[in-house]
Amino acid sequence: MTFPLPKSQRFWLLCFALYIAVNLGVRITLITAFLHTSAPDLGTLLPVIGYGLINDIAVASLLSFPIFMLLFVCRKWWQTRVGVGVAFIIFFGVLCLLSFTALAELIFWNEFDSRFNTTAVYYLIFPREVLGNIRESFDLSLLLPPVFISAFLLLILSRKWLVAALREVNERATLLKPLGLALILGCIGGIYLYFGPVHASQNRELNEVAENGYHTFLGALIQRNTKYHGVYPSMDKRKAAKILQNELGNANERFLSLNDYDQATMRHVTPSRPLQKKNVVLVIEESFGSVYFDDNGPKVAESISPNFHKLAKEGLYFSNVYSTGDRTVRGLEALLTSFAPIPGISTVRRPEHDGMYSLPWVLGQQGYETTFLYAGHSGFDNMRQYWESIGYDHVLEQDDIQNKGFETVWGVADEYLFEEAIKRMDAKTQNKKPVFLSLLTTTNHRPFTYPKGRIKADPDEKKRENSATYADWSIGQFIEQAKKKPWFKDTVFIFIGDHGPKVFGSESVPIQAFRVPLVFYAPGFIEPAKKDITASSLDVAPTLLSLLGIEYDNPFFGQDLLQAQKGNGHASMSYNFTVAYVEGNKAVVLKANTPTENFIISEDYKSLSRTSIIPPGLEKKAIAQTQTGYDLYYNHKYHVLNAH
Repeated sequence: MTFPLPKSQRFWLLCFALYIAVNLGVRITLITAFLHTSAPDLGTLLPVIGYGLINDIAVASLLSFPIFMLLFVCRKWWQTRVGVGVAFIIFFGVLCLLSFTALAELIFWNEFDSRFNTTAVYYLIFPREVLGNIRESFDLSLLLPPVFISAFLLLILSRKWLVAALREVNERATLLKPLGLALILGCIGGIYLYFGPVHASQNRELNEVAENGYHTFLGALIQRNTKYHGVYPSMDKRKAAKILQNELGNANERFLSLNDYDQATMRHVTPSRPLQKKNVVLVIEESFGSVYFDDNGPKVAESISPNFHKLAKEGLYFSNVYSTGDRTVRGLEALLTSFAPIPGISTVRRPEHDGMYSLPWVLGQQGYETTFLYAGHSGFDNMRQYWESIGYDHVLEQDDIQNKGFETVWGVADEYLFEEAIKRMDAKTQNKKPVFLSLLTTTNHRPFTYPKGRIKADPDEKKRENSATYADWSIGQFIEQAKKKPWFKDTVFIFIGDHGPKVFGSESVPIQAFRVPLVFYAPGFIEPAKKDITASSLDVAPTLLSLLGIEYDNPFFGQDLLQAQKGNGHASMSYNFTVAYVEGNKAVVLKANTPTENFIISEDYKSLSRTSIIPPGLEKKAIAQTQTGYDLYYNHKYHVLNAH
């Protein structure tokens, strides 16, 4: 017995199958060509392929329903000559999008070791930088033709199915049942994707492979401002406040309220050093992770970053520092406001960040003139508005740099940013006011190009390590030029990476990828030393203010590393919608609607091993910090405006 299907339903099933086939191809390519995880066996791969197929079917059910609906609602119009032409154009566009997205997923994975996430969402918001970056990084004359050719071939192979569906003259009643079936499948797919999908293993990379890129992109788009309560583990507010105060308090600090949850982290700092209003130059190095400093081994690392090594020997070097995320906006949030990472996006991109307590605001209260100088365009990622809203007097960008010299779509090469910084310091230090100048570089970012003749490596190779070497060379040139200036002896320089160069690893939060070098450099003022305490980007502001001997009130989540003992250092970081908390060689990871994960960090910081033993109190510390941070932000209790 046979059950003939309407031609429109056959075409719908064809679209369904094409989508499944293309995504299966992407998944197999990721497994065979891009996994950093050691080659998984067949028993491990089968669940990945199986769950991946289920995820693809769910997304296909959801996305293909509009196709069926269009065929049904406009079935008479499709039979006209114009309708047929429009249908072919739309279908060809859909096939191009399908092919292009498959290619984009492979490129995105190669860069971020992940399916589409919040980074992909924000890259689409800023097409100038993103499209320029793609154009400068890849040969589009080689990449785009296969997209259009594959779409055209699929169109040729499926044209008879499309024409048959368009010419179908079935009565309305005949199509109602298959339309109802498509609707039911779409609803089931939507419900599954909302509550799932189920993970295929404990390996992050394999779970990402099993995911569907359309689903992860949509999830990132919807969940950017992730809610904490009811989704992540929580605790009593008073208990959370007590845990935080025990964790953050130093001998020279006094909490302003021991019982008020809304002031859980607010404390008065009595300096342990005499007040010295030195100039401050904060250099935030794009994507400069510890992988360029120590993880590749001394010989390799020193060939990449000899100038950073020299600064580390001559300054106060912290060897075990973690960035709070994998994007620049996370680095800015931590370095400038010392605000703990909460699940989802950085506060730079969240509404209501105006007036947050910040390093530039505190220094501004001490009479400093505060300036942010960015190598690129400050409209990207909402950075100008953010910098102005947290207390910077001036925001300067690419257009304000007099000698641009060499540019990519992201901004001027580092040496020209530093050249401009020297000029600005020359001018600003004439005003008899202390200066706080923050710099954000861009060179150590894809397309990884830089001016020729600066280092031995050829910039046309577009290698990540080469751009890091150039970034380090630029730092060396900057310091040598600064040493010739009268303001050098009265200036504290801080060098730190905003985040690591790339997230890699199989864990839900690959903690080893978040390490960055941190150096405080001021010959004659800061004694050279190496500190191995576990630390975070959050700790930069409190430590700097301690060095300067400034007395102030603050709600910062960071610690003064000069006061903290080796055993009580900690760090936290956010990756996608998870938050990790590190103390020594132990780490916990908070996940949405999922039990907390626990890890041990290897002695060389290069890998993690899962453990079932939960370190006493570590999960509670992670919950206390993340929950309190979320509440303080959305209750506007981390904002200077509330103090007025």
